[in-house]
Amino acid sequence: MTVLTRLYQWILIAGVSLFSAAVQGGIVLSQGDIPVAQLSALCSSEDIGVNGTTITCRNGSFAIDERTITADVPFELFASNGLNVRDSALADNSSPISLTAQNGGISIANSFVRGTVKAAQSITISESEINGNVDSQNGEVTLASAMVEGSVVGTNAITVNGANVSGGVTTSNGVLSVSNSEVDGNLQSNNAIIVSATEVGGNVTSTNGELTVTGSRVGGDLSTNTNIGVDSSSIGGDITATPNGTITLNNSSVAGTCSPETPGCNEGEVRDLPFCSATFSAGSGINPNTPLDLSSVQFTPTENWPGNNTELTGGIYRYNGNLDRGNYNLSIADGEQVVIFVNETLRFGGNNQTNINVNGDPDQLVIVVNGNLNGRNNLRFNGILYASNTINFGNNSVIVGLLAAGGRIDTGGGGSGFSPPQSNPARSLGIEGVCRAEDEQGELTTFQVQGPAQASVCEPAEIRVRAVDGDNNLLPDYQGSVNLSNSAGRGNWSVFAGDGTLEPDPHDNDDGLARYNFASGDGGEVILGLGNRVADRLRVSATGVDTGVTGISGLIAFLENAFVLSLTDPLGSDLIAGRPHELTVRAVRRNENEDCGLVTSYDGTVPLKAWVQRDDLDPSGQDPRLEGELLSDGVPGADNVELSFNAGTAQVQLDTTDVGRYALRLRDDTSGNVVDENGEPLPVNGSSADLTVRPFAFAVTVPGNQGVEGPGGDAFLAAGRPFTVDLRAVLWSSDADRNEDGQPDDHDGESPGARADLSATTTVPSFALGEGSLELSSRLGAGPIDPADPSLRLTEEVSDFTGGEASAVAAYDEVGSIGLLARFSGSYLGRNVELRGDSGFVGRFHPEEFTARVLMNGAFAPFCGEFAYIGQGFGYIAGEEPELTLSARGFSADGQGALLSNYREQWQRLQAADVALDFPGQDGDNSLAVLAAGNTGTLVAMGDGRMDYQLAPADEYQYEKSADSRIDPFSSALSITLRAVDDGDASLAPELEAGGDSPVVLSPQQIQLRYGRLRLENTFGPGDLDLVMPLRAEFRSDGEFILNQAESGASEGPGACFIYNPVRDSSLSPEDVAQLTSEDAEFQLFAGEAQGTGRLTLQGLSGSIAADQPRHTEVTFSAPHWLQDDFNGDGDLSNPRATATFGVYRGHDRIIYWEGISR
Repeated sequence: MTVLTRLYQWILIAGVSLFSAAVQGGIVLSQGDIPVAQLSALCSSEDIGVNGTTITCRNGSFAIDERTITADVPFELFASNGLNVRDSALADNSSPISLTAQNGGISIANSFVRGTVKAAQSITISESEINGNVDSQNGEVTLASAMVEGSVVGTNAITVNGANVSGGVTTSNGVLSVSNSEVDGNLQSNNAIIVSATEVGGNVTSTNGELTVTGSRVGGDLSTNTNIGVDSSSIGGDITATPNGTITLNNSSVAGTCSPETPGCNEGEVRDLPFCSATFSAGSGINPNTPLDLSSVQFTPTENWPGNNTELTGGIYRYNGNLDRGNYNLSIADGEQVVIFVNETLRFGGNNQTNINVNGDPDQLVIVVNGNLNGRNNLRFNGILYASNTINFGNNSVIVGLLAAGGRIDTGGGGSGFSPPQSNPARSLGIEGVCRAEDEQGELTTFQVQGPAQASVCEPAEIRVRAVDGDNNLLPDYQGSVNLSNSAGRGNWSVFAGDGTLEPDPHDNDDGLARYNFASGDGGEVILGLGNRVADRLRVSATGVDTGVTGISGLIAFLENAFVLSLTDPLGSDLIAGRPHELTVRAVRRNENEDCGLVTSYDGTVPLKAWVQRDDLDPSGQDPRLEGELLSDGVPGADNVELSFNAGTAQVQLDTTDVGRYALRLRDDTSGNVVDENGEPLPVNGSSADLTVRPFAFAVTVPGNQGVEGPGGDAFLAAGRPFTVDLRAVLWSSDADRNEDGQPDDHDGESPGARADLSATTTVPSFALGEGSLELSSRLGAGPIDPADPSLRLTEEVSDFTGGEASAVAAYDEVGSIGLLARFSGSYLGRNVELRGDSGFVGRFHPEEFTARVLMNGAFAPFCGEFAYIGQGFGYIAGEEPELTLSARGFSADGQGALLSNYREQWQRLQAADVALDFPGQDGDNSLAVLAAGNTGTLVAMGDGRMDYQLAPADEYQYEKSADSRIDPFSSALSITLRAVDDGDASLAPELEAGGDSPVVLSPQQIQLRYGRLRLENTFGPGDLDLVMPLRAEFRSDGEFILNQAESGASEGPGACFIYNPVRDSSLSPEDVAQLTSEDAEFQLFAGEAQGTGRLTLQGLSGSIAADQPRHTEVTFSAPHWLQDDFNGDGDLSNPRATATFGVYRGHDRIIYWEGISR
């Protein structure tokens, strides 16, 4: 069984039952004998067609539920619409039966199909086996707990989870995600490919997307033209990410070459990475006191938990321990499994309800915590939990799943409840495929054996044994055994502080020989006691049983008369520079009767010599003080300190102003409190164990930072821009440690504004990183609701400290204000320490620039039908106003920055008025002048850093009309250019500005423009009859004016045609000849001409017209500007005019009536 198979079986905890249907009845397909009636019952339209071996459900869908269908020759079930198969077996032990959905999708659950599966739309296959190819022509493909003996092909996204595919998986236009599966062939896509906990036999190839491979094994090559990330995986071939991509390898093995070259490639063969296998049994669902070996689990690097309402897809995630949020929801994608590792105490939920996978199956989520798990009140959780220490839930917690812990488990107080999952999965948890390489921690090089320079024969000396690598880094996962001995060959061993076992126990042979077996809880070091009743000078040895590696202590002198120094401070051996530490000095002696006890003659003030003996690791910093007196690093020539004893015991205070590693040494050779048998004074010496003095914390500051907490404050820097982070190792301050736990108050990464301020604390001058590791990270302290919080990106890491100070260069890739977190852990001057330091608010981070693209060019609205007149104002079709998408982006030195999803709500400073457009001043083709009146549009936030800007419906465009614009009809060529976007912090990317290399231009859909006019025609007739003056609309075409038949009230289109009132819009001169008798109402032209009561009708005034004495009146029609024309050739536009003549009869046919053609 392969590693991936084991992993696959673990993740599908409940197992898969491929076919367990209660079959209703069998259907046999035989050529020439088709059971139409039975098949009609499966067809929604009950209309079955048979064409040879193709059976069609016409205009309907097949629904096959709890059926067995067999065939004596290959058949095809063809549905006009969709196909649904549940709890059925098709062609089991018979000829194949293929499934085809012409216009719909196919869904198969808990079934067996021998034959191809082909659909026009999406295909979903769960807990089923398909002996044939799977092909979706225009939809997504989802395989969950399925087996396909063939290939899988699609055009959109393909998701494969918990499946086995004997062929390849290919999509031409979607993301390909494969998790917890085995694929014997190739994986191909032109988009991103994500592979998690999967074995791939062939190549993984994308033509245009990123590749991500986690906890997997690929037999062939990885190739794309962009980035490739490989984590905890083995690659059998080459990796190619050229020409534009990068390759990131973490804890992975690559047999072939990498392009571009990447460390860790070209190993020549696939190196099997260690896959740890840790299991526990939880028969009732709750299993306390069951420690797991997590020594090889890869818990880092970590990131922040995702935002509210996130749905995680299948895979491995590594998060920090802070999920202290109320009203928080986290879900798992249907049918997928997620493993989350946390390398510290995990805090779940706020007092408001927190929901974790509440709608999913418990076996979809496994959380492994290397520490405590503390769930607060009102937690709802479905999943499997393991914590290496304890599990505690608050009140009103509802837990469904499996629980296991190295310590106790408390399922909650009032209102809480726990139940195992109803699906009754196997009560076990295996952690496979997620181990570190064995040598990542470093190899055991030696044992550090540390003891006091002087000890008393009256009590055991404290001996510390540490397993370290070649750089003296403690190996916290060491669990070997060591043989203990000493050069004197005497003494008895005991355990002062350790979780392992001593052999023999108790050790009372007085031979100095014992064995200690390290346990995981030791963290690689143990404190032992060596009791020796003889005044020897000796060295202690510790030798690895399996490795033979030996470490030897310095010389230890066991004295009959000695000062015994003990740390009695509440912080024990955790000494902090700048903090007073309490010690107890006891004068102890063994008398001639072999009895041990205090030397009570040490009473009152006793002058002594005191100094420090510095270890090889000591940085030679500032000297400490004992009882206020400065201690040098050599034996003083005279007494230099006075201790106040009370019957052999003195309480003293050690004060430090710097870091260091040294032993405190005391000598009394002047008081005469201890004498020999002859009454002669004897010197009394004493030494502490080596003491490590560490800094209190780190002061973390950022030069130039405004420290803004909210969106309204001053800007600091564009997201993605590098900034300097200054760090100082500082002395202890009582104001910053009010709870006296040795750590700065509220430097827990929770709230930058609440932490104790360390800016005024004194620098520790001699601090250097040494053997430990410093991690600099960030946490978003102020941002929008459910913000994105990317990890801090370090462009220059801290190399080391000089004079107690150091700096790094970092970048934060989102909008908001953050807190910076400095964490040091590991070996420091011979002891494991943890240092922390949080900054105040760092921010406000804002966009570097805005990018823009055309979302919709929009369309101009015609005036009448599909045209507008030159000189007439027009706008956009309602609902088709041009739109831009604006994106807030961070800084990138390599091109366009990333989209900033936190640029929303109050953190979006851009307003609609901050968007400036250049409207056209002339037509792009014929250069006609254009008057454009632009207004402020509307800006709508999309919630992810993008905003849609829609131009104002009130925008108006007008081609300037003059005698010079008399041209034939043309299509508008008008463009609007984005000139500027500026929110006060960021502006439009320079290349997108007007005049830039790639300006953003909106080109609304064209409309036809016509040079038009209204024309009146002369009319004449008898004085006693009404005259009708023709009114018509014309436009210029082929150099002439023709009737504009499109100007019609019957025209269909978004615009209204010309509207007039014959009475209101007409005037007569002189007025005593005739009067208008037209209807005083609004009319429209019909096919370009006035019709019916909308005509201009004039009636001669009674008595004003005599027989054979014609009279004239001039009619002027008040036309809108865009229907005026230069009628008389003077270069000016004017209203149309014509003459009505009363008192003229037919006249002579050969005589032209001159007034009739004057215009």
